[in-house]
Amino acid sequence: MRKIIAGFLVVAGLLAGPGLAFFPAKPQAPDFLYCLWKEYKYNDGGSVIQRVSAIAYDPVNAWLFFGVEPALFNQPNLLKIKLAPKKDLLQKAAPHIELIRITTNVIKAIAISPNGVYSAFGGKARELVILKNDLRHGEIEFDHEITRMVIGDNILAMGDLGGRLTLIELAGARVLATIPLFNGPVSAIQFVGPGRLMATGQSSSIVEVDAKTGKILRTIETRAWKEKFLHWTALRPCAVPAINRLIHIPDKGWLITAHGNDSCHENRIAVWDAATGSHIRDIALPHGPVPEMVWVPSLQVVAMADSKRNLLTLSLDDFSVRSRFLSESLEMPNKSVGHVLDMASIPDSPYILLGTGSLFFAGGGVMLTKMDKDSFHHAAFLRINVLGHASFFLNRRLFPWEEFKNPAHASP
Repeated sequence: MRKIIAGFLVVAGLLAGPGLAFFPAKPQAPDFLYCLWKEYKYNDGGSVIQRVSAIAYDPVNAWLFFGVEPALFNQPNLLKIKLAPKKDLLQKAAPHIELIRITTNVIKAIAISPNGVYSAFGGKARELVILKNDLRHGEIEFDHEITRMVIGDNILAMGDLGGRLTLIELAGARVLATIPLFNGPVSAIQFVGPGRLMATGQSSSIVEVDAKTGKILRTIETRAWKEKFLHWTALRPCAVPAINRLIHIPDKGWLITAHGNDSCHENRIAVWDAATGSHIRDIALPHGPVPEMVWVPSLQVVAMADSKRNLLTLSLDDFSVRSRFLSESLEMPNKSVGHVLDMASIPDSPYILLGTGSLFFAGGGVMLTKMDKDSFHHAAFLRINVLGHASFFLNRRLFPWEEFKNPAHASP
């Protein structure tokens, strides 16, 4: 089943001492990036990848997971990259890279347990695959496509296209509870404390649920009565209820929600008090709705991607929003970049990972992006074109070119 990629790509750096490559063990680690790459080929003669649909990072076992959308039937749909120790990179050793087929259709959601023991994969096939220590541990089929997943307290919380939240005990790979929450897709799930999680979807409500029993603990309404009236009377399309994303900011005790759609000119970000549910403020979005966002705690900013292929930063110090087109700062001949389909933040680091791709627009790709308070810089970009080949681009302004060309002579 497993297919080892004949060619290899090494994307690594930002480390201190003998730790694993690619991301810093500590925030103060020096910013070095060591890259070796060859043409991207597989031992089966090629695989056409359209989009990178899901991203996850396992810091315990040093694995990167990329759910990839194949264009052809029965092709691999999960790319795994094992990060190599720095000493091996300096000796030009190839990393462990696999391209495998783990579900029968496109992977839309990946969840990794905090201890690195469990990983879960789900998506369009309506099947959930759970691995334990990289071995198949359980498989469960559902009635709807899986849209979001998160793991906490040995519980896998899963949302689907039908608006249901399913709680699964990982040790036994068994369903604990299924709770109907919304009339449409579940858009976000977040653990907000021991045994408590919050979910959003095609609704104007944030729902808090007991993660072990499935009991609904409370509901936070995000619309005023005037908006409800306009929705019920169909006088304003923008009043259609939908929360696109939800993130929890534990340091501040806040919830951040993203609202709006492509036909709405009142797209916004809202800030809420997580304890009381009270509204703190709204922030207007300059271009379009935000379907993806992540919290970058080292900078106290929220990184967001909108539907117009812009990357935005929201500062929680002054609630200012700054925006730049996604392809800015890319140092490559063709700057065609697809929409951001998933984002992942890197613990104790200003870096985030972006999975991109748009059907008939640009091939799938993975960006390593360095955020700051008011902007961003793409550090590296692996672009997989529609023929299955890949190119790797490095931002030479962030990383010395001589160290890239001659990693054996680079500074420790």
